Amino acid sequence: MRTFLEICQRAVQESGVGESSQMTDVGQGPPYGTMAERVRRAWRFIQTVRDDWAWQRRTFTFVMDETTDPPFTPAVLTGDPQGVRDWIVRGVRSERREWSVTDLTPDPPGTDGSLLWQEWDLFRSTYVLNRADRGRPLYFAIDPADRSVWIAPSVEAPGRYRIVGDYIAPTQDLAANDDVPRGLPPDRTEAIMWLAVVYTLENLGGDQRQLEGAKMEYDKVAGSLLLAQTPRVRRARAIV
Repeated sequence: MRTFLEICQRAVQESGVGESSQMTDVGQGPPYGTMAERVRRAWRFIQTVRDDWAWQRRTFTFVMDETTDPPFTPAVLTGDPQGVRDWIVRGVRSERREWSVTDLTPDPPGTDGSLLWQEWDLFRSTYVLNRADRGRPLYFAIDPADRSVWIAPSVEAPGRYRIVGDYIAPTQDLAANDDVPRGLPPDRTEAIMWLAVVYTLENLGGDQRQLEGAKMEYDKVAGSLLLAQTPRVRRARAIV
């Protein structure tokens, strides 16, 4: 079970509204088209219920020199036509606590290290209103108005710096038969299917035991997904 149609077919079977073989296209009329919409709804919910799913993380690489200057739009930074849902920055749940900067200038050698996140108001008063400083990039901030990224100081010639950071991909809407839930491991698509079954049984108002059973199945696979796909919390060893 991997494609949009396959998930719908299984949901039809498990909810008891028909046989899986009777659904041959996600664009069919009721009740099969209704099931397709419930699968879409379930996938949207799973994607947005948390902001730190591993499958939604992406990493971008961007090279700055004296000819580039912030702000940078998400499309420029990621090179991803799908865009950016949000940036993973310092202070947000992530195994990497800040973005990194690497000096690509061959001579003289520079210092590689971190590009640290700053609150927008502090960054704006320090760098946006005063653009005189140039050198190795040290800080970045996100403009809350349009989610564009500012990096400071601006690069001084002949410097070249590689910026590497993380972001969250936007939500996906399933549309065609062969669409697959982007990034979600194939063995985890049961979470989408069981949630669609729950939606269906709630709407039908039928057997309460069947509904409770579907909810239990969803809770089980959703819990497994949660353990597998969210960042792990690591504890430092005790000092004895």
